[in-house]
Amino acid sequence: MTIRDRLTLRFTVLVSSILLLAFVSIYAFCSYFIAQDFYRRLDRKAATTGEMLIRHRFDADLIRQLSRIRRDQLPNQNILTFDGRDSLVFSSHESHPLTITPSVLADIRQRKQKDFRQHGYYVSASRYLTPDGQFVVIASAQNTYGDAFLWRLRWALTALFGLIIGVTALAGRLFAGDALRPVQQIDQTLAHIFPKTATNGCACERNPTKSAACRQRSTGCSTGWPSHF
Repeated sequence: MTIRDRLTLRFTVLVSSILLLAFVSIYAFCSYFIAQDFYRRLDRKAATTGEMLIRHRFDADLIRQLSRIRRDQLPNQNILTFDGRDSLVFSSHESHPLTITPSVLADIRQRKQKDFRQHGYYVSASRYLTPDGQFVVIASAQNTYGDAFLWRLRWALTALFGLIIGVTALAGRLFAGDALRPVQQIDQTLAHIFPKTATNGCACERNPTKSAACRQRSTGCSTGWPSHF
């Protein structure tokens, strides 16, 4: 590998590392805040349903009707309520079932509030303590728009990364050539100044039977400038 190739490779790797770190940070930042915003929306819906069903004892059918006519419905939204015996006592949409295991319910009761993802759904769960017992309200939905935005962002960053790396490699090779041009000029100048010495020296090296005096005159061949730029 020539010096020019090594300089180009090092420059490209350095810029690629910085760029990769920046793009990964941008994607992680967007993913985190999109998820947190969606969890907050789910938490508000779970709190509203919990207050109506558990605190104020609204009729379940009335809550379902109110949930269907609201315009802020999330994609495939469903709100579940479990009692202290892990029995399902309320579901806002029977057509969007979500399986919640007893171990998950136990973890929610222990932590009081939990946000997680399950089978493509964003889930926000809260614990309610009442004189009638302990309840768990779970709101789930699919973040269709947020996930689609992250998918497009991921592909855009990947394509942009590849494009910038290609341009960086080309520019690095050009810059490396400009940086090595003075060294090449010096090498060419030395070759013009000492052409006979270099030729005799190389001949002596190729013929080990030459005399010692010849080898002493040929020191320029072994100490010459490298020509692989």
